[in-house]
Amino acid sequence: DLHSVDLEEFKYGGTNITAFRLFDPEKPEIQNTVKEWIYGEHRYGRKHDWSSGHNK
Repeated sequence: DLHSVDLEEFKYGGTNITAFRLFDPEKPEIQNTVKEWIYGEHRYGRKHDWSSGHNK
């Protein structure tokens, strides 16, 4: 999920960061799995702001 990480600090530092996607987030199977995961987290009282799209 490199798209959700703020890489601004590394922009001019000569850092080589390479990433690749393991799963296609557009596939219905993946979307259903994520929905079930979020439901399970809420069910056990673990909350996370999944809508922010960025983590630091």
